Amino acid sequence: MVSGNAGRRIFFNRRRYYANAHAMSWKDVEQSSRVLIEFALQAQHIIHNALGYVPHVAHCMPHEIFIRELAKQIHFNEIAPEEFIDQVEYHVKQIRNAEYKRGGWARERDYSTREYEQYETYLPHYKDITRKRVESLLGYSPLLLYSLGAELALREFAHHEDFKSAQWQKFDCKYLSIIRYRELHFTKGQKAADEMEILKL
Repeated sequence: MVSGNAGRRIFFNRRRYYANAHAMSWKDVEQSSRVLIEFALQAQHIIHNALGYVPHVAHCMPHEIFIRELAKQIHFNEIAPEEFIDQVEYHVKQIRNAEYKRGGWARERDYSTREYEQYETYLPHYKDITRKRVESLLGYSPLLLYSLGAELALREFAHHEDFKSAQWQKFDCKYLSIIRYRELHFTKGQKAADEMEILKL
């Protein structure tokens, strides 16, 4: 059995490993940031309103450009509201899916023995309250195969006053969506997971 401190070390090592997925050249960022810059803030608001947060620029930027264009079109009444919503949903899903895949959430294997040990040792005083929150908001009890990593991440928010709320909070959106994504990925396949409805849209 590993200690609480060891559990913490394992968790953050894994996060640093996944951080490599954020690699994007500064040239790409600079070039993309210049496109329809006047609609950049609005595009980020759209992404945030859809997902409950704004993913890393490496996941956003390829599709954020299209969302900026859609923001321009809706601003000048060049696109019907229904078409705008459909197109935004498509691009937001691409952003979400890219983040989950590059972040390791869509991996096709179970968590390791060490990670299951970590489930017992990482911020253990928040283990039960986090599990109960996940069950309450999802309406069922997911297998740890789907929820282990997300539950560990959510424990970091358990000290917030909002964690006691029965309502969805910003920190719930990403990790509860990850649980549903992983569940669909394992039970119905990658295509079903990628087409999963956006929980916050």
